[in-house]
Amino acid sequence: MDWLRVSSRRHEGWTVVEVSGELDVATRNQLGDRLEEVIAAHTPARVVVDMSGLDFCDASGLSVLVAAHHAAKDRQGQLRLVCPQRSIRRLLQITGVDRRDACLRHRCPGHRRCSSHHTSYSSGSGA
Repeated sequence: MDWLRVSSRRHEGWTVVEVSGELDVATRNQLGDRLEEVIAAHTPARVVVDMSGLDFCDASGLSVLVAAHHAAKDRQGQLRLVCPQRSIRRLLQITGVDRRDACLRHRCPGHRRCSSHHTSYSSGSGA
């Protein structure tokens, strides 16, 4: 059984990484490896992590997102999170991840289900 599914695609200069399932200590490397791969492939590294299909995320999953944020920033880029689930947005709020580097709510490029429930986890200019 796949506990986490990760896919990616390019759209208008952004890499959209779609994540579904459970992001935890057992699956964090799967997402971390994909994010390292897509961030290393482009400068600036402009990445949207679409967590619309994510059922669960723990602290180890958050650490993957924070590491990817720093990696994207190092490549003059941005990491944006699409997170419509209230429970996961709450986790981002409680831990302060939603406020890192002037996080803003706005529509994410390359995402087909944009709504007001998106958190930008910006890592540079160009938002």
